[in-house]
Amino acid sequence: MTTVEASTNLNKSANEAYDFLADGEKYKTLMPESVINWETTEDGVKFTIQNMAKLDLVITEKKPGELLVIKTRNDDPFPLDIQWHFADTDSGSTAKLQMNAKLNPFIAMVAGPALQKFADQQVSKLQEVL
Repeated sequence: MTTVEASTNLNKSANEAYDFLADGEKYKTLMPESVINWETTEDGVKFTIQNMAKLDLVITEKKPGELLVIKTRNDDPFPLDIQWHFADTDSGSTAKLQMNAKLNPFIAMVAGPALQKFADQQVSKLQEVL
């Protein structure tokens, strides 16, 4: 299992951060330019990471203001879960992104750093927009 994490402090409440990320169209604003063909579905999102993979993600767990879990539908192209953890602070909130991907060791060596960059970009953009 390959796990990457990134976190940030936000000027908004945990509920506001959760609401933002639970909305597929708003979540789209956190994606890098390499994400194309974005489609918001009733229970998740679909998109392509250019020259890499097509992902079909579904929200599997919701705890407003605390936790949002998003997983690959049918583990395609590989089992991946994205967990957003939120907590209120005196000055706003914290958001922590944890991505867990079941990759073979060779692919993990190549994809692990790319997943970390992807997580870092999402957290950084979340801080910018909130």
